[in-house]
Amino acid sequence: MSAARCPKATAQPTVCATAPTTAPRTATSTHRTDGVATVVGAVAGWWCGYWSLAGRVHQTVLALLAVGFVWQLSALGFLPW
Repeated sequence: MSAARCPKATAQPTVCATAPTTAPRTATSTHRTDGVATVVGAVAGWWCGYWSLAGRVHQTVLALLAVGFVWQLSALGFLPW
């Protein structure tokens, strides 16, 4: 794919020099962001051509299942929004 669409795509994988600092994983801090990250990862996989075809399909299926699960929980009144 073109470098303009995916500026971080390189021929060789890069390794981060420092470990990212993250907040502790608690139910209140990550319950929304995990699902969003899954959907964003699936879109990025197709848009930038990351992973193999099987990996992209797998990530897309996981993202669709996550969206459907959240929708079902919301429809049943288990989520506050």
